Amino acid sequence: MGNGVIAFLVALGAGAWIFSKVQRTTGNNTKSSLIVAGISVAVIFGVVLLLLGLIPKSA
Repeated sequence: MGNGVIAFLVALGAGAWIFSKVQRTTGNNTKSSLIVAGISVAVIFGVVLLLLGLIPKSA
């Protein structure tokens, strides 16, 4: 699997977890939960992709 796919799956899982936590915290306010989860997914995707790019590829 490529780095992009792995970063996408990690970000998607983390975003779903963050969405559910924010939903519980805000009393099921879907709009704010989606905004927070969307921003988090973008940031987590970038960070994971950067970290995976730093790992050297073995022959």
